[in-house]
Amino acid sequence: MADAKTDLRVLLYQGPVDKATACAEAFPQFQVVLSRCEEDEPPVTPRMAGKGPGLIIRLGHKGKYVGVLGVYRTGDPTQPFQFRYELVEMSEDFLTPREKEADHPITRLMEEYTRELRGDLNKFPGGAYLARASQAPNKHDLQMREAVGGLAKPGTPAYVGSKTCKKCHGSAYEVWEKSAHSHAYQTLVERARRPSLRQYDPECVMCHVTGFGYESGFTDAVKTPHLENVGCENCHGPGSVHAANPNNPEWQRRMNPWKAPENETPQARARRQRHIENLCVECHDIDNDVTWKNDGKEEAFPRKWRKIVHPTVQGE
Repeated sequence: MADAKTDLRVLLYQGPVDKATACAEAFPQFQVVLSRCEEDEPPVTPRMAGKGPGLIIRLGHKGKYVGVLGVYRTGDPTQPFQFRYELVEMSEDFLTPREKEADHPITRLMEEYTRELRGDLNKFPGGAYLARASQAPNKHDLQMREAVGGLAKPGTPAYVGSKTCKKCHGSAYEVWEKSAHSHAYQTLVERARRPSLRQYDPECVMCHVTGFGYESGFTDAVKTPHLENVGCENCHGPGSVHAANPNNPEWQRRMNPWKAPENETPQARARRQRHIENLCVECHDIDNDVTWKNDGKEEAFPRKWRKIVHPTVQGE
């Protein structure tokens, strides 16, 4: 870079900010270091390197923000540039008009990316990158402890699909069937654009199917079509052991950790609902659900919860 007489040197560092700071201090010839961001929201102002003149910039996740760095020559050889920085949130004001999408270089790049994820369907009918996804042991906060009576060991329950649940839980299934969860996968296939083909992207699929990334969970639409969509087992855990032993009280409890106990206090109810909300926002986070926010009248969770709540009906 010295031989090329490079004026402004930028280091892209795929690591945490403390290591990026160490890089900036060790290599002061880089005026700007762009590092990974662990926070949900990136800082509005750059971090200054302790011993060097460099700026350390973090932009957050998934292209929600763009950093605009103004560079102004000072005429001072010891400090040749003055910087001004602004963090800009991407909004619909910046959307590419549909008539210009085909010629937009970033749109083309994103489409090329998802086509690469899909790969050759003759070799990988369910998608090339989905075929590479690893599967961890099934984990659910209550199911992971050994069941009484020797019914199961941790990790033994398998995903069986929501239609299996319907046999005994008809009213709950009806609530689910009317919800957006019941066609979450098809929504990804038909409505996701800019780019398309996101049903082959593991990062997208994980929130539109049941049990992706876990043993016996969704792998792809060819091998495991019964686990398409966000089903009962996303919240209740894999149901094979309960389905085989529906009257076992231990597994009834394990499958429904969200059930309100008798004489529940307001404080306990608030804790239980926070627990439920924490599960919801694993997918309905700020990056993926723009509607998960206060609408001016009510917080997101109680407003959304009413659409899917399904208390146990006597006889089920």
